[in-house]
Amino acid sequence: MPYSTIGKILLEFNSEIMQRKILLIISLFVFIGFSLTANAQSKKTSDVELEGLRGKVMSVRSEYMTEKTTFFGLLHVKKIYWVECSKFNKAGKIIYSEIPSSDGEYKRYYKYNEKGSCIEMLSLDYPCKNKWDSTLFESTFIYDNNGNEIRETFFTNNKLMYWNDYKYDDNGNLIEEIGYEIDNDSTPVRRTHIRDTKGNEIEVRRYNELGEMDLSLVYEYDEKNNKVKEQKFKKDNKLIYTITYKYNKEGDEIERKHIGSNAIYISYYKYKYDSKGNWIKRIEYNEDGTISYIIKRKIKYYKD
Repeated sequence: MPYSTIGKILLEFNSEIMQRKILLIISLFVFIGFSLTANAQSKKTSDVELEGLRGKVMSVRSEYMTEKTTFFGLLHVKKIYWVECSKFNKAGKIIYSEIPSSDGEYKRYYKYNEKGSCIEMLSLDYPCKNKWDSTLFESTFIYDNNGNEIRETFFTNNKLMYWNDYKYDDNGNLIEEIGYEIDNDSTPVRRTHIRDTKGNEIEVRRYNELGEMDLSLVYEYDEKNNKVKEQKFKKDNKLIYTITYKYNKEGDEIERKHIGSNAIYISYYKYKYDSKGNWIKRIEYNEDGTISYIIKRKIKYYKD
């Protein structure tokens, strides 16, 4: 999952209203659960690969910051907005992560079975004001005989909140997901997935309580299976937005153009790499050439 997406979501938390925090965490876990399920269908076999990392990565520490130059370019001033950390086992599976928020931090722990499938994820919410006043969020995962995740169940402080069920085709590709919420009279959320002959997901459809498709995401890929176009449509096939992507020879994104109904936004990215081919610094530029933000990563590796 994209680090910046999760960070921005969590920074919106309201520390004074616990219920809102719980609901937002639930939404985050729904997103994480869907991501884990989709990742399980990827040709890439580890979380390290899914993060676009190369080599035997042990941990990644990411700093999100801005930098300014003052005194005629002689002094560089940086401001760090948040720091995220992830740890991986030797098989490349994530075992621990930290995500910041405006009022604390969220620590996640992952547990695997003997086949290497994630069977439990624990998340602890630690408010800054009281490190001992934490909230426990838990997700458990069940798999079929083919190793496909067929159910995710989510708890808050041991109380069941929701569960997701997943269905697959004969090739093990995810074709349907249905989410059920406890204490909610609304119809379960249903999504279907369509893929091309290479296994790339080319469309996701969401259905309302009447069984009608009310939202869809459509994707296009290049010859290297990089996503180059994403479009979102309403149920009347009205286009909401279009996003196009460009990549460098390393396969990292160098341009993103967001075309909405009222505006066009373009972001450009430049990278600095380590000896393993992983980027350790990424700068995002606005269309006018100014710097939007910088990510610096410290990556540790297992010894060969």
